[in-house]
Amino acid sequence: MLPRKFSAAQRDLKHSQERVRLEAIADLARSSDGEKAAAREALAGVLLDPVAQVRAKALVALADLGRSDRLEDGFLSILNAVKSSLTDPSEMVRQMACLAIGELGQPEDTALTSALRPFLRATDPGLRFQSLNAFTRLRGQGWAGELALALQDRDPYVCRIALRLLDEVAVEHGAQCRQESSLEAHLRALLSADDLLNSALAEIALFDLGYDVKLRATLRVLGRKLRGAEPVDVQAAIETVAFAGETLALPLLRRRAFGLFGISWDPFRWLAIAALARLDDPQGQEVLAKGLRNPKETERFAALQALITIRLASMEPEVKLAREEGHSFPDELLKMLAESAGFSS
Repeated sequence: MLPRKFSAAQRDLKHSQERVRLEAIADLARSSDGEKAAAREALAGVLLDPVAQVRAKALVALADLGRSDRLEDGFLSILNAVKSSLTDPSEMVRQMACLAIGELGQPEDTALTSALRPFLRATDPGLRFQSLNAFTRLRGQGWAGELALALQDRDPYVCRIALRLLDEVAVEHGAQCRQESSLEAHLRALLSADDLLNSALAEIALFDLGYDVKLRATLRVLGRKLRGAEPVDVQAAIETVAFAGETLALPLLRRRAFGLFGISWDPFRWLAIAALARLDDPQGQEVLAKGLRNPKETERFAALQALITIRLASMEPEVKLAREEGHSFPDELLKMLAESAGFSS
């Protein structure tokens, strides 16, 4: 079914059929930049819908539309409406309210983080999960300590979101995390956890934070041997073994980069190739250099993006050569490359 026009979607938010209202919400979540203010206002009105699923869907749509810094479009009143949904009788709606607050709020907004704080101790793991995610993103007071506590959560998925959040904040806020005296001990306790994916993510977090750790479970993520691993976990594993200089990862990276018979459809193919190049693998370095001169823009840009992620300063001559040969790259990517890998151009 094709998306309805904006005006039709607004009108259908009040349709008598729940299915139609849900479809209208999905269409408004895809609003153009010029329509987003009106879409937010319309969706805020849906937060009073009699059906919990519709209210929850509206909150997810508001989160998808993202925040606005403009006061004139009524954004603050919309944010207050979302905050009010934290008292909704439906647990599902309260979860999605936490999600939306994390996407719509500004960092260090004490009114929002104070409203989220009680849910960090909720009996429902879904509420603990969503509130921890939002609380950390908004840098609520004591957020690093809350992440450390969540590593001991009885629910493995709450523990997992804490580990993923640690991976996200490690570069910019690693020093603040390390000030939490219990953090390292909690992470090391997870190395022997029954949940092997959480063990792998604990290894990655320890490495990111500058602690010594052996990457045993992380290698299992690369080898596709751990169920439940998300794409973000695979990317983190590839980056970690590359930065750690983990040569035991070479055969696993080659499998992702080149497949069994020289052809790979792995979504992380270029990242694996860049990781091999960083680990001084000759084939990885050769293929990456060729990728930078690939006539197909999608392949060429993917190779450059992998360089940005893996921070391969040693490939600067290859990037310059590719540009001298007439292969273009977006200025934005070149700027990111210069910042991440220390390139001079």
